[in-house]
Amino acid sequence: MAVVNPSVLEWRLCERHFAGNAYDGHLAPPLHTQEANHPLILTAVHAVNHYRGEQSKVADLFTGSLALLLAERLGCNVGINTHKNPAMNCAWGTPAIEGWLTQRVATLAAPQMLDIHGAKDNDDFDIALGTGGAVLPAQEVWLNQCIPALEKTGLRVVLNVEGYAALS
Repeated sequence: MAVVNPSVLEWRLCERHFAGNAYDGHLAPPLHTQEANHPLILTAVHAVNHYRGEQSKVADLFTGSLALLLAERLGCNVGINTHKNPAMNCAWGTPAIEGWLTQRVATLAAPQMLDIHGAKDNDDFDIALGTGGAVLPAQEVWLNQCIPALEKTGLRVVLNVEGYAALS
């Protein structure tokens, strides 16, 4: 009889929020948010299929559910796109998450961002965490909790890797 890791099972079940409708998410509200009086803001902007310019891009699988589970455990803020919509910072589109992030950053005393991305098939990692540039001392606290927890599951995690720019 196979033993199933409860964390992996929970992660797979949580992913169903994003996997519906072939990851297009048209049946969900456009944005899932959880607000907390906590400085950390997790984002997973590519949890569903999305656009870059006018080109359709596939979802970063399991990033939305990962953000949800981390936010639940850390008690922090989280914003996740749940509709196929323009990618962040596109000239022709402003997703709902940008407005929410602007509001959260203005509300929190010292907000710290961690943006979660998945990897392409040919990358040497599974999850890319982005801080929007240099790692601030306060972000280091959260990274020191998140990265070892993810690596314990066998995931290969990188920080601020080129080509996976975080929100800034």
